[in-house]
Amino acid sequence: MKPAKKASSKAVMAAPLLRLARRLNRSPEELARRIPADTIRRLKYPVLEFDEGGGKTRFEHDLGIEDGRRSTST
Repeated sequence: MKPAKKASSKAVMAAPLLRLARRLNRSPEELARRIPADTIRRLKYPVLEFDEGGGKTRFEHDLGIEDGRRSTST
């Protein structure tokens, strides 16, 4: 039996990083080298984005996401 294939060895870029790179006309890899790894990791957390107009965006924590241990059925 053959081992399962991996989708890719490349790390998946966070969507906000991709949008920022496109907006700045830079490559995502170039931008990622300038941003700390922990910041990039945190960009992958669920968040709600709201366009406020005038080039402003408001971000809110998704209240449907609960911090802490996942509950298991009892």
